[in-house]
Amino acid sequence: MNINSSSIPSEVAVSTISTLRREWQLVDGNESLICIKTSVGLLLADIVIGLGLKQVEQQAALGIDLYRELEQAGVLAAEHDVSGFPNVSGNWIPEAWVLEQQ
Repeated sequence: MNINSSSIPSEVAVSTISTLRREWQLVDGNESLICIKTSVGLLLADIVIGLGLKQVEQQAALGIDLYRELEQAGVLAAEHDVSGFPNVSGNWIPEAWVLEQQ
C-alpha cells in the first residue's frame, strides 16, 4: 500500500495537525511544545484518526504491532470512522473521546 500526500487533501492534513497542536498547547500553556513529553503511539493514533485513514491504511502507517496495541487499548477500532468523532470544536481530542466511551 502506497500512501502519499496527494491522496490526503491538504485541508485535512492542516486541520489535523493544528488540532493536535492546540491539544498539546492546552496540556501546559507555559511549556514549549518542543519540551512536552508525550506518548508517540497515541500521537500517531491521533494523526491516523484525524486524517481519516481506513483500517488497512492505519495498519500500514502504524505497523501491525502498534496498531494491535492501540486497538486492544480501545483507541483504534474497525468500526470507528472519523466522521463519527465529535469534531465540532477546536478542542477535539480523539483518543480521549474513544477512551471515555469505554
